[in-house]
Amino acid sequence: MFTSLAILIALLTDQFSKFIIQSNFEYSQRIDLVGEFLGLRYINNNGVGFGLFSGLNPITISIIISVILFVLISFAIKYKKQIDGPIQFFIGMIIGGALGNLVDRIRFGYVVDFIELFKFPAIFNFSDSFIVVGVILLILAILIKGKKSASSTVSE
Repeated sequence: MFTSLAILIALLTDQFSKFIIQSNFEYSQRIDLVGEFLGLRYINNNGVGFGLFSGLNPITISIIISVILFVLISFAIKYKKQIDGPIQFFIGMIIGGALGNLVDRIRFGYVVDFIELFKFPAIFNFSDSFIVVGVILLILAILIKGKKSASSTVSE
């Protein structure tokens, strides 16, 4: 349930925001939101997250992403009963983010990026953000859960 909710939130947020950008921006147009620190700039990304591996064939990238998604979804389904709600949600954020970018690759052959941060080396989108934040929260949740398990084992 939590995984599906996070997937839906990530996918809808990502696709809606990309639709708004493509409908209202010229390619490479920038609008400052917070001075030069934060802005929106519409670009097409042929690489993976944050423009990495832009030299790879789009089909190869799509296959790699599909395999990673398959592994994540299989893990989420197999261990659904053992995984608590927050961890399910974090896994869903990662899956939803990856699906958002995969939809772009299938539709356009590239990913629509538009969030530009001052001095950050790449322009990104909400899918990238859901993936990164989901991974960070998942790692933190696993570390916290591991510490709680270790401390309850010691106290017994």
